[in-house]
Amino acid sequence: MSRAVEFKKTLDGLFRDRSYWLRHVIGKGRPGAPPAFGRKKLRRAIQRLQELASEALASELARIEFADSVARKKSWHVRGYGWRGRKRNFNTWFDEHIPYRSVVYVFWKQRQCIYVGKTRLGVGRPSNHFEKHWFTGVTRIDIYAVRGKRSLPCIECLAIHRFRPSENTNKAQSARWTTKCPLCKVHRGIKSEVESIFKRK
Repeated sequence: MSRAVEFKKTLDGLFRDRSYWLRHVIGKGRPGAPPAFGRKKLRRAIQRLQELASEALASELARIEFADSVARKKSWHVRGYGWRGRKRNFNTWFDEHIPYRSVVYVFWKQRQCIYVGKTRLGVGRPSNHFEKHWFTGVTRIDIYAVRGKRSLPCIECLAIHRFRPSENTNKAQSARWTTKCPLCKVHRGIKSEVESIFKRK
């Protein structure tokens, strides 16, 4: 089933449940007990609609924003013994190949994304994560050098949407003056519209 079809099916399911009594008020017999329709069900449906929107839109929106804001992409393949040796190797490589001060970094274990983060003004290097418990299986780190700090939170947020890291627990932080994530805007729109249509007391 395509994401667009499932998105529509989820919306149709909400409408069917919410309008059950109206659709059965005229006809043979009594309509019976309507399906449960509360805040919990609405919240789950909104989350599912947002997930489907992410699956459908994340790659394309990321491609557009990355093309506009990413100056360079480099990959470092993990080498060295122990986290200290790997940290030395990485920092040497980083200083030689990444002249930019604002970057988004993505940790990979083969094809599985483990973690997405950012560093601004050269503070908080990716190697600070080498001591984390999940770093053991990391095989590659992708570095996206970002043109200016205004776009940095947006690129980080889109990378989280696109790559779905297993170890990120918090949303990307942003400030008023930074570029906003277009997919988060879609998420907010979905939540606002669904809550407006299926308003609960």
